Amino acid sequence: MRGALLTAAVVVLALLAGGQEGAAPPPAAAIPTPAQLDQAIEDFARGIPAGITADRYATFAVEMPKDEAEYEALNKHALLVVAALAKDASELPLQRVYLEQEKGTQLLPLLASVASEMPADSPAAKLMGTHRVDAYYLIPLSAWRQPGTLLADFAAHRQEFVLGKFPQQIQKDFVRNDQSFNPAPGETIGVGDLRRILERAAPDKKWGEAELAPIACLMVAPDDPYPLCARVGPPPGTPPMGKRIRVSPQVLSRGQTKMVPPMAPVELLKQHPGGVSVRVIVGEDGKVKDVQVVSGDATVAAIVVAAVRQWKFRPFVLNGKPFEVESQLTFDMGTKPGRLVHMEPPSYPPAAKAAGIEGTVVFKGVIGTDGKVKGLEVVSGPAQLVDAAREAVLKWRYEPYTVGGQPIEVQTEISVAFRLHGGG
Repeated sequence: MRGALLTAAVVVLALLAGGQEGAAPPPAAAIPTPAQLDQAIEDFARGIPAGITADRYATFAVEMPKDEAEYEALNKHALLVVAALAKDASELPLQRVYLEQEKGTQLLPLLASVASEMPADSPAAKLMGTHRVDAYYLIPLSAWRQPGTLLADFAAHRQEFVLGKFPQQIQKDFVRNDQSFNPAPGETIGVGDLRRILERAAPDKKWGEAELAPIACLMVAPDDPYPLCARVGPPPGTPPMGKRIRVSPQVLSRGQTKMVPPMAPVELLKQHPGGVSVRVIVGEDGKVKDVQVVSGDATVAAIVVAAVRQWKFRPFVLNGKPFEVESQLTFDMGTKPGRLVHMEPPSYPPAAKAAGIEGTVVFKGVIGTDGKVKGLEVVSGPAQLVDAAREAVLKWRYEPYTVGGQPIEVQTEISVAFRLHGGG
C-alpha cells in the first residue's frame, strides 16, 4: 500500500577494535537463590567499569523444591524469581518470561510480582535505575536437561533480553533420578503448595489468597511437546469468573483452528488511531462464547468483535474434561513501525582505514513490503565509505511496516557510522 510516508533512522558503528562478546551464562552452581539475589545484583553492578550505564537489567534466582514430595506437588517445577531494574518506570513490570527451546516457545506462568524502589545511592541503582519489580514464576525442571534460552520481554523498548542458557547441572538427586521429568498434563498445582515455596523464597512478604490462584497444566494441541501451564482464574483485582482458565494470547493461539482477521479501512484507522483490547471467552466446545471490549475506539472495536466471534478452537482439556478459557487480546489496528530483524555490519575498507578516513554515510531509501531495503540514494558521507555501507545495508531485513495489519512501503533514512578506535 503505497502513499504512506514514514521515517526511521538506524545508526550502526563499524568498530575496528574487537567487539565485546556477551558474557557466558553462569554454571548452575552460580545461579543464586532468592536470598542471594540482592547481593548478586549489587556484585554485578560493582563489576561494571566506571562510566558505563544501562537503561535496564534483569537477572534471576531459583528456589528448588525442598524434597521429592514438594517436587511432585509442584508438578516438577521450581520457583523462578526474576528481578528487573529500569531507569524508565514504563518498562516495568516485565511483559513475559519464556523459554526458547528447539521444540518451540514455552511461556512461564506468573504467580505474583512485587514493585519496589532501589536505594538511589546503591551501585545497582546508579548503573541501571531505581525502579525494580521482582516477578515470581514457575519454571519446569525439565528445562535443566534441554538446550534452550531463558528470555524476558520488558513492557517497553526491549524484548528478548537473555536471562540465562540451558541445560544446567541438576543439583537435587530426586530430580536427577526422575526419568519422566516433564510436567504431567491434567494436573493442578494448588494455592497452598505455591504459597509454601513463595514464603520460603521471600519470607518477608505476605502471600494472601487474593494474590494467588491454582496453576493448571494442560495439553492445548495433540502435538504439543509439553503441557502448557496457566493460571486458573483472573489476575489479582479482577472479578471471579468461576470454573474458567485464564490463558495468555500465545497459549490461546496454539489451539486455534479458524481465524478471521479484523480488517478496517485505512481511512477509518487514520481517523481513529490506536489499539483495541478485547476479552475473549472460548466455550467447552471450542467456539467463541463471548467477546467484550476492554478498550479502544467503539467503531474499530466493533470490527474486531465481529471478526473474533467467528474464530474457532480445539477444546481446552483439563483432567480429561473440556474447560472454558478466557484471554485478553490486543489488536494494533493503527500504524505499526518496522523492526530491523537482520543486520550485517559493514566491512571497513582497507584503503580508507589506512588513510585514517572515518565518518557517517547517510542514505535515503525505501523499506519494501517484503522487508528488503531498496532505492538507496546517498545523502552525505565520505565517498571512500559509501560502497561498503551500501553493500551492508542491502543485506539488512526489516519486519515490514503495517497500517491496519497490511504491509506498506515506507521511506526511511539510514545512517552507517565508521569509527577508528585506538588508532586502528
